[in-house]
Amino acid sequence: EGRLAARAILPALIETARDEREGPEIRRCAVSAIGWIGSTEHDAVAVLLGVLHDPTPRLRAYAAWALGALGRAAAQAAPDLRRALEDPEREVRKVAVQALEKVEPASVAGAARLIGALCDPDPAVRRGAAEALGQLGADARVALPALRDAAADEDPGVQAAARAALERIPSAGGAK
Repeated sequence: EGRLAARAILPALIETARDEREGPEIRRCAVSAIGWIGSTEHDAVAVLLGVLHDPTPRLRAYAAWALGALGRAAAQAAPDLRRALEDPEREVRKVAVQALEKVEPASVAGAARLIGALCDPDPAVRRGAAEALGQLGADARVALPALRDAAADEDPGVQAAARAALERIPSAGGAK
């Protein structure tokens, strides 16, 4: 019932998220609420895509999160989320990895971008990429060499995520 009532204010939230005259914190709250409501009505995905390219890193990260919260309903955002894996801000990259896993959960094209994220300087991004690749299963076979390298990463969390991913990919020595 709460989400149904929240949908009534969705147009106002979308307008606030879109309005660059609003302060970044107000826009961030609007973006977060759009993701929480989980509706793609009223051009929500298009607005979130616009915010994903905002100059403010925190807004970009929240837009990526909100797109991920919409899941497959935001499939059109997958190319932009893949580009966000190369964002100069680590938080944006980290959230983009998580969002891409929800928006485009089984994609060979997504696997190729995630392989690059395994080399990110931030361990949280590398760990997220390994986890996302594990979710792809057989579609991540192309990532096997990179995941084997990641299993020897200096960060124990990345190592564990890479090993778990290898167990989930058929013919990687794990699941068949």
